[in-house]
Amino acid sequence: MPGAGPTPGQPEHSRTAGTGCKLPSVITLNDGREIQSVDQPEFNEDDGFYEFEQLDGKHVKVNKDQVRTVKEL
Repeated sequence: MPGAGPTPGQPEHSRTAGTGCKLPSVITLNDGREIQSVDQPEFNEDDGFYEFEQLDGKHVKVNKDQVRTVKEL
């Protein structure tokens, strides 16, 4: 829907691609820290966590309440 923003209480997201290509992203936390991922984070609606792999290969889960934005690099 044109002009529609993120759902209140949900972080702003960049577009998602269905091409299966890697989409390196930066996740900005509410405290200002930034975490880079090798691909766009996956959001698990059941537990409310984003899951992604950092550039160093470490797998990370972050609660959605700690995430300000998720943007493609």
